[in-house]
Amino acid sequence: MTLFRNIKYNHKDVVAEVTDTNSGQFLWVGFKKDTNGNCRFLKVSAHDPNQIYFDVNLAVEEIKKMRVSGSNLLIGVDHGTNYIYRYSVFNPLSTPTIFARPSGVIEAPVDVVEGGSALWWLFPGITGSEIAKIVKTNTYGTFQETITLQQSGEEIHNAKSITYSGGELWVVTYTAPAQGVRVFQSGGWMIQVTSFV
Repeated sequence: MTLFRNIKYNHKDVVAEVTDTNSGQFLWVGFKKDTNGNCRFLKVSAHDPNQIYFDVNLAVEEIKKMRVSGSNLLIGVDHGTNYIYRYSVFNPLSTPTIFARPSGVIEAPVDVVEGGSALWWLFPGITGSEIAKIVKTNTYGTFQETITLQQSGEEIHNAKSITYSGGELWVVTYTAPAQGVRVFQSGGWMIQVTSFV
């Protein structure tokens, strides 16, 4: 039998969530900016989301994505200069490690995937003439490289989601028609674009 539960928080809409199985079963839930100008995130029981373990303010424009990697909670954010905040899942009240956006990246991440011992952060390419980018970090959030989704006159814009499979990345755009973009290594990063008509 399916069980539906009604959970009420005193915060605005949920914008991100992720599971956490470190020493139990938990959820991290991120909320829209509140009237005090802060976003918030909670650590709650996966079995009883009304059981709140931590309630943390985060002074950013928006929480975009959340990812648990090992004992770290990485939060992709919309902020004037930063794009990742890293917290300990065991003590998120301690000062986070903050990562500034890499050179050439002006947008906030829209998605993140883990694969090949790395995290791959997707930036959409919707601001002005901005081209979609992927930023590779290690699983702690430390920058490794930026991949611009452009090749031989082909530019990717309005990227929406990313996945990782067998050493390759796959990006889907929010365009008409939508595009699937295969990102792979062949003497450097290459892209192969398929339109979904």
